[in-house]
Amino acid sequence: METRTNVGYDIIKSISLPEEEFVLGVKTVDGKNTYVTWCCVDKTNYHYGHYISDYKQALIDLYERAKGSIQWTINHLEEQ
Repeated sequence: METRTNVGYDIIKSISLPEEEFVLGVKTVDGKNTYVTWCCVDKTNYHYGHYISDYKQALIDLYERAKGSIQWTINHLEEQ
């Protein structure tokens, strides 16, 4: 994965889907890590951040967000 940052957060994980990706970022302030998950489009448009203080919870949030997007896509395919 290429090195990316957004508003001081280093992107450390990503899940790419056809229309978007979900990323996990980390920033260290005063020796403490804070995490964020974002929905991202075109690797530059980060939005809908979820800010989390625990790494495990941030990973869960990342996977849940990607899972929700995949489920939404599946549901809409079935309607066609």
